[in-house]
Amino acid sequence: MRWLLSSLLLLGFLLSGCASELTAADSALGWRSTGLSFPNAKKTGGVHKVIAVGNTLFAMDAFTPDSAPASRLNQWRLWKGRVGSLQWEQLTLPEGDIPQSWATDGSDLFVGTKYSGRLWSYSLGTMTWTKLALPLMPSVNDSQPYVHSIAVGDGQLFAGIGMNATSGSYCVSGEISGSLHQVPCVGVNRNITLDKLRFLDGNLYGIQYQFGVFRFNVNAGTWDTLPSAWGPQGVKKDMEMVSALGVHNGKIHVGFDGWWQGIFRWDDDHWTSLCPTSTDGKERVESAQTNYAIESFKGRLITAGSMGAAPTMQLSSETLKFGNWRIIDENWTNALGESPPDTRDLLGVGDTLYAAGWYGLVKVPFDQLDKIARPMFKD
Repeated sequence: MRWLLSSLLLLGFLLSGCASELTAADSALGWRSTGLSFPNAKKTGGVHKVIAVGNTLFAMDAFTPDSAPASRLNQWRLWKGRVGSLQWEQLTLPEGDIPQSWATDGSDLFVGTKYSGRLWSYSLGTMTWTKLALPLMPSVNDSQPYVHSIAVGDGQLFAGIGMNATSGSYCVSGEISGSLHQVPCVGVNRNITLDKLRFLDGNLYGIQYQFGVFRFNVNAGTWDTLPSAWGPQGVKKDMEMVSALGVHNGKIHVGFDGWWQGIFRWDDDHWTSLCPTSTDGKERVESAQTNYAIESFKGRLITAGSMGAAPTMQLSSETLKFGNWRIIDENWTNALGESPPDTRDLLGVGDTLYAAGWYGLVKVPFDQLDKIARPMFKD
């Protein structure tokens, strides 16, 4: 009996110790790994994109194998995982295709390819690929067509297919469940920036690096151009370098490449800066130098880019003042192995925020954001 009592006490002690360790791990603050890590990303390329279909996660990394021929250097890879799991598998496309861009309607994943200009849909129910029929593309000599942009929304699909440097793009649109037909592209020899398309209120919005923000009326099949967000700053239109586009609270938001100017919101007829400069004479802006990702998550506006790659969060979308942004960088470098050169994508799923931090995909619980975010400027 004494031996049995001692054994039970020892077992209870061990179990209580394990419980304490699990509790401590679960309550740890800050970013943590999702299990998808690329420590060699500095050589081969890093994670650029993350998307979800239900509780299934997909990530894409820009990869260049040592054996890649000069004509196919960028052989991006597609990875499949699940929310709450650390297990990932590489997902390959049929016919040796290489992924380039993607979108989801909440049920299926739609993938556009590099080098072949094909469109595929992936069904999670059957785990099978289906090739989408495209209208006959124009013949272009020495062409390696690539789907540089794709969007789905309101039952519609739009894709921009680049032909080559002189032939511009070939664009298609139509109902997801129906057939696709050719539609006008934005302009001659211009390509909508990769994966920055958003459907909103019957329109499709896209950005073109240096050229600004464009809007496609799906029913009319026509494009128009939004005024330059750089107007108030006096910067020339041909130097706009818009690099990020997202939707938050039913409004289009954009960010820029290479300028400490922050995020701008389209208010139907004008742009509003969400990152006012400081009033201390130092003209500081609470922003990454480049913005690549804009995510709306549980009412929060969250952005990420380079030169301070950790994501940033706006405290309130109603009060526009200096001091209203926070850096979410608790355990950021540790979770990724080292500080990434940039962060290319953000995604909120359930109660978790995901970030593509070049060396891997990391995550943080939403209820920790206020606890771990710090002011961008201490004064």
